[in-house]
Amino acid sequence: CTIYDIAQGKVTGFFETEGQTDSMLMYEGVLYAGNYSAGALTRVNVEDPDRNVILLSLKNEWEQSRIHTITAGDGKVFVGSIPDRYEYGGCIAWVDVNPLERYVERNVVQDQAIINLVYHDGYLYGATSVRGGTGAADREDLSAKLFVLPNL
Repeated sequence: CTIYDIAQGKVTGFFETEGQTDSMLMYEGVLYAGNYSAGALTRVNVEDPDRNVILLSLKNEWEQSRIHTITAGDGKVFVGSIPDRYEYGGCIAWVDVNPLERYVERNVVQDQAIINLVYHDGYLYGATSVRGGTGAADREDLSAKLFVLPNL
């Protein structure tokens, strides 16, 4: 990825992530990037890109290719994902940033991708899509949902 300084009107640096950056969030002074096609969440160190850390990878075990949405609160960074090619069922995952702990849950809403998340006062609010990963057949038997998960 390129760091472009608008005030200077020029590129001031570069950093590597695990693929195309699909989503980003600045939380407590740290930049988090969600990536396609690795399904990875990276903690980005813009001052020293060699110190970037992959916090979470959903590609292999969870069959997710795209971190589509990121939100945060109460010391946690939450992500919602879109499944890999021909698959259904997105994940909600979160990382406790101190101490570093990871949690992943697939199919919170059965066979639906997680396309939006908002965290507020201990509740995680989300929206889904009935679409699966690239190439998955359309599911006309489903309708998108809004959901809330308490006490995270």
